[in-house]
Amino acid sequence: MSACIICHKRKVRCDLATRNPCTNCSKIGVECRPYTRKRKRFTNSLSPSRDARVSESASQRSSQLPELPAVSVAPNDAAGEASNYAPMSVSNGEAFLKEESYRGGVSAADVQMLRDQGAYELPPLAIQKELMQSFNKYCAPWTPVVDPKWLEGNTPPSMLLLQSIFLAGSRVSKAHLSYGSSEVFYRRAKLLFFFGGGHGSLISIVAACLLHWYNPSGPENVSTDTSGFWIRTAGAMAFQIGLHKEPHPNARDRGLRRRLWWSLVIRDNVISAGVGRPRTINLRDSDVLPPSMDDFPTHDFRAQLFLAYCTISGLLGDTVECCLRQDFRQRRVDLENSVFRWAKQVIPKLRSSALAQEDVITSQLEVQQVSVMYFVVLTILHRSPTPNSPPPPASLIASSFIAGIYEEFLLRDELRYLGPVYAFYPLCAGLPLLSSWRYSQLQIHAEHELTVVKLCLQKLAERWPSAVGPLRALNKLTDKVREQGLFEEPLPKLDFDTASFFEGFDVGYCKEWALIGQEVESEVILRPTDTPRLTELQTSDNSLPEIDTSSEPIMDNDGIPALDTTMDPFGSDWEGAGFDWSGSWLLSL
Repeated sequence: MSACIICHKRKVRCDLATRNPCTNCSKIGVECRPYTRKRKRFTNSLSPSRDARVSESASQRSSQLPELPAVSVAPNDAAGEASNYAPMSVSNGEAFLKEESYRGGVSAADVQMLRDQGAYELPPLAIQKELMQSFNKYCAPWTPVVDPKWLEGNTPPSMLLLQSIFLAGSRVSKAHLSYGSSEVFYRRAKLLFFFGGGHGSLISIVAACLLHWYNPSGPENVSTDTSGFWIRTAGAMAFQIGLHKEPHPNARDRGLRRRLWWSLVIRDNVISAGVGRPRTINLRDSDVLPPSMDDFPTHDFRAQLFLAYCTISGLLGDTVECCLRQDFRQRRVDLENSVFRWAKQVIPKLRSSALAQEDVITSQLEVQQVSVMYFVVLTILHRSPTPNSPPPPASLIASSFIAGIYEEFLLRDELRYLGPVYAFYPLCAGLPLLSSWRYSQLQIHAEHELTVVKLCLQKLAERWPSAVGPLRALNKLTDKVREQGLFEEPLPKLDFDTASFFEGFDVGYCKEWALIGQEVESEVILRPTDTPRLTELQTSDNSLPEIDTSSEPIMDNDGIPALDTTMDPFGSDWEGAGFDWSGSWLLSL
């Protein structure tokens, strides 16, 4: 039994072989054929629907579609990409472009716009090589999400992936690039992300994860270009494709998917800590197992580094969340135990592996970066209960360690290799250092370390505008603290139990250790012999360079204006609640 396409009578018999009309249709003399439901040809597209039976003008417009460059029309199969357009013949012998059912289709107008904006342009090969090397050396260890197969082989890589890599590489490159700027690469990648289409889900999420390296403004500005925006975009897409679910043990891309998921979790933790806002990803909604060495193609130092970074960033995120949610007392002991285990189990092995690497300077820089996060967690865990109360000695020691490590970053010109969140950590150290200044025995060391911290923030502000708020806050707080005078209480001493948190670290970084520390086993760290001394930065009168606190806006290397530095971080004339500069939550608890 079939339904007639004309009269739609279902209870009629139709001879499909001879196509005899049904009883009803024979009365009006029409031919009968089975009724079938039509399928939608075009779904989920940014482009208007096309039909084979189009007018002649529409066919001409389709045939005039600009040809995509090779890198965009031949995406990598390993990334799950597919071309959005395929030629299809019609009855008149002409061809038109049939749009496949695929997420993020690209229209002819979008392609032309991308070409006009230079989204398909690439820098010269020499600059490509420099940017790729910078990315692999200073960015990839913290976001090991780019599959080498995507950049190799006969098929050209995704243009979105390339522009995102070049952006990240340009933010940490030491060479002066004569071609383009970070802003140029970012604009191209952003256009391709939203209008390019056909990149594949994994590459789109990877690109969003890499675009956080741009971050042209602080969290006090509402913007769609900040790290927070991109982590939320990437997180939403990750949930869409099921990255929050543990992949099958035999899945071909199991390791990549797990590395990408935990890279997003890391980014979410550090961004939340810097801006003091809720995390995007709640691990209670995920069943992905913790990262392991098996997620990496080779069990090397980079794999160890990422696992250590993932754990300490999670502890940082949990610590900040407890502070913001006012449930710090209930979880403090658990957090302290977890941080202590991490320092005892991870840092010694990581430091030993770093010394065995061919590039010892870079590997030690990476160990120092995760060590800073450890001391930041300790600083927050042992912060002063009230603004004017004497600080716990553990916070003074931890902040002194941070200042000592940042001093080495400054002297070795390594601040350029740090991500935007490293503008938040000096503020964490600066607040206890201000309390150190109120002890007469610690004033000399505290003055020196505060100057180092401010110099680092000033240097970071040239690249990351999020450092401007903490710098101005420390300058203002310094004036307020000096008005309060010295503490009348005796100098605090570190007890033996708390001193164990610093066991194994080089106390040479901590200038306050000799006065308030305890005798613990100190790790002797081999430092490069070409490290300059702070005296090279001193002026003729034996003082450190003066901190620039002028109201002139700070510009980064690409000429992008930072936030308005005339804005008072302690004023009440901000544009609504929540528009806080980086790290301001530390002063509101």
